[in-house]
Amino acid sequence: MTAQFLEHLQSHGTAVRVPRGKDVVWDDERLHAEAWGADPQRYALAALIPGTPAAQRVRVLLQLLLASWAGLDDDVRGTLARVCRVLALGLAPADVLTVLLAVRRRRANHGHVTRTALALLLEHPLAAELVRARRGVAVDCFEHAVGRRTARACARQLAEGRPVRHALAWFGSAPQRVGALYSPVATTRVAPPPAAEADLDLAGERPETVTATNRGDLAATLVHRFRGGPSEELTPAVERYVAEATEGLPRYGGTVALVLDRSASMRGYGDREWAVASQAEAFRLVLERVCARLVVIPVGGAESVRAAGATAAGVTAAGATSAGAAADGATSAGAAADGAAADGAASAGRAPAGGVALATAGTAGGFEPVTAVPAGATDLASGVLDAVGAGADVIAVVSDGYENVYPGDLARVVATLPVVGVRTPVVFCQATFGHADDLSLRRPAPRLPRRTFWHSGDLGALVIWVLSHVDGAEAERWLGDELRRRLALAERELAGPHRNDSDPGLDGGGR
Repeated sequence: MTAQFLEHLQSHGTAVRVPRGKDVVWDDERLHAEAWGADPQRYALAALIPGTPAAQRVRVLLQLLLASWAGLDDDVRGTLARVCRVLALGLAPADVLTVLLAVRRRRANHGHVTRTALALLLEHPLAAELVRARRGVAVDCFEHAVGRRTARACARQLAEGRPVRHALAWFGSAPQRVGALYSPVATTRVAPPPAAEADLDLAGERPETVTATNRGDLAATLVHRFRGGPSEELTPAVERYVAEATEGLPRYGGTVALVLDRSASMRGYGDREWAVASQAEAFRLVLERVCARLVVIPVGGAESVRAAGATAAGVTAAGATSAGAAADGATSAGAAADGAAADGAASAGRAPAGGVALATAGTAGGFEPVTAVPAGATDLASGVLDAVGAGADVIAVVSDGYENVYPGDLARVVATLPVVGVRTPVVFCQATFGHADDLSLRRPAPRLPRRTFWHSGDLGALVIWVLSHVDGAEAERWLGDELRRRLALAERELAGPHRNDSDPGLDGGGR
């Protein structure tokens, strides 16, 4: 699974269409087929990456149902079956029905197609509404899945009050719902299909009205810390909330470079004061727990605010070389005069190029929630150049998007790095106050992969997104472990709302 394909999953959202009497309209089918052929299990799990549009999850489900699973290992087949079930019960029912219609149009019929169709039509809590809205399509997909004669024989037996003994294993826990597919229509009123879908991103609830202190417990505690709250109370709380945010996340054995914007604009003002800075610091603390080696390159920042007696969270890496030397003369940032560079570093409140901060999760002295007061100017380009010399697997730039030292320099630096042979991926993590911020003037590098985050619940998903841009065995292992964990969480999430205790036989005896 390549980082380019995962980026495509996050950015391409056109719908799959099944025109009447024509083939399926699926504009990126070749890309999905190639990804399936390269690694079926990793391809299926990619649908669970947070932020993947529903249209791409529909494509993954369609590819899984069209493909034959013959020759795959039992463990792989088990994972594929679990993903198919989660997508069938988690996506909007009308979208899953469109997938089943596309499978019927392609005349693909496998055992996993049957199981997916029955999960939607017999187990989904909104199945009755779906059948009322799309009865004809639902019946066609049901008969394609189990066979026309078998389907109608079962409906006839249920109408006569006879048990459907031979079909219980196939029809799961609610065979009596088959009758609804063939019952007479009592009204001619057009019913819209149900549009509800589950939270496959596992993002949790979010407030409708956003304030500086309701954007997650971790961020709220850091806001109070910035405001000068008592460290003896807030430091243990921060540690506890960081542990909760990283609970279950696998350990990443590679290196991540974090260009952390601590300039004056990160402070905010009024009701938004400290909100953005708290989210950026929360992300740093999460990365310190997850990554074996985290290189922090601060941009701006004044004197740090620490708990009493705490040691510094970062130490200067002795002898670290400057990436600006590698790209000397390639960009306007690299071509700046030594005196101007020193003045810029001083005004921004950061170390000169060549110094990086190295943070590890297991440093002596225990947990250190050090937060630097935002101050100075924003020189993201020089931070990226410093990060290149750290030998990281990926460079994550965390900022609010305001660049006031050589505006446009970040875009020029990032565009120049591949020209001078630097292949390290660079991603832009944009901290915002809420989900409705206007970011039209806060895009310092429009071509960089970008993801916004504003709630503490976004941090785990943001780590996944950052590491998904890394090509390498360790990143592949980490991503696979994390997505399998999220698959189990999604199954647990769907077990409650998709269980209908009003139907007989739902005590597990039919499974």
